[in-house]
Amino acid sequence: MRRVRLGRPRPDVTRLAIDLDGDGMPEPYRELLVHDQDMTSTLEKHHGESLELCRLETRNSENRRGDGALWRHVLLVGTRSGEIREAGAIRIDLRYFSSAARWEVLQGLKPLGAILAEARAHRRRAARHGSFPGSERTPCS
Repeated sequence: MRRVRLGRPRPDVTRLAIDLDGDGMPEPYRELLVHDQDMTSTLEKHHGESLELCRLETRNSENRRGDGALWRHVLLVGTRSGEIREAGAIRIDLRYFSSAARWEVLQGLKPLGAILAEARAHRRRAARHGSFPGSERTPCS
């Protein structure tokens, strides 16, 4: 008996473990998992709605200098539908964030992807104007 979810067959996990470039992955799994974007914006595009963060558990190993890591167990919930769009666990290395972005991550009010997207937009604006405030550490390359 083959299990089906949302009318689509489940992908062959054995094959996916070998097919790292994702060529053999069926849709919609390929669209959702094979990309170079953050997961938040990918899920927002797929579901057609913004997502908000629901923190289930947070652990912080930050030291006095603001370095360290943050572990979060979260849900991403559709702002319009109220449906859970992702459940996940993440370890965030805070050393690579500007102080402003690090503060936002530690507040835990926005999905990490939203913070990364804002940082990318800020970095692009700064590049057009020839300045990079806080560029010694940025959340994206």
